[in-house]
Amino acid sequence: MEVQMFSSSLGAMGSLLGKLGSLLVSPGDQLPDTLKPQKEKLQILKQDLEEMNTMLGNLSRVQAPNTMGKLWMNELRDLSYDIEDYIDKTISPSNTGEKNQEIPFEIEEFVTLVKHARDRYSRYDLGRWASSPAMPMVADDQRSAAKQLRTLSVSMMQPPSLSSCLATMLSKG
Repeated sequence: MEVQMFSSSLGAMGSLLGKLGSLLVSPGDQLPDTLKPQKEKLQILKQDLEEMNTMLGNLSRVQAPNTMGKLWMNELRDLSYDIEDYIDKTISPSNTGEKNQEIPFEIEEFVTLVKHARDRYSRYDLGRWASSPAMPMVADDQRSAAKQLRTLSVSMMQPPSLSSCLATMLSKG
């Protein structure tokens, strides 16, 4: 299975998963010294991101995602760019001679942020929409308007009663 590197709907997720995969399973253990103590957390992060990538891909196929779906997708794409930037910075540190002492904290923070994104996906029931991509996501007010429109169209199929005609005439004064 070929992983797409970048796309407007998936962000840097494909590239990020490729980088994490090559770092974690590469011969000669190419993991930078600063990340070696965090290898288990990186493996957990990679597994969680693979799951998020599937969710993001499924949701990106929805015809018209609602606002919550769009916000979730944007947030996850931004997170994938942040994690990729972090990995790039860690693999190729700057030549300033400074060591990044916050590396373990940042990895733990990324793991936590990904878990929060998964929780929100479930809480907002976004998987329901992703399982039926041909079904557009609509907001509650649009659902209510559609219900009123259906009620109106059904009532228009029936001939008006004398009482409804009188009520309409009286209301217009």
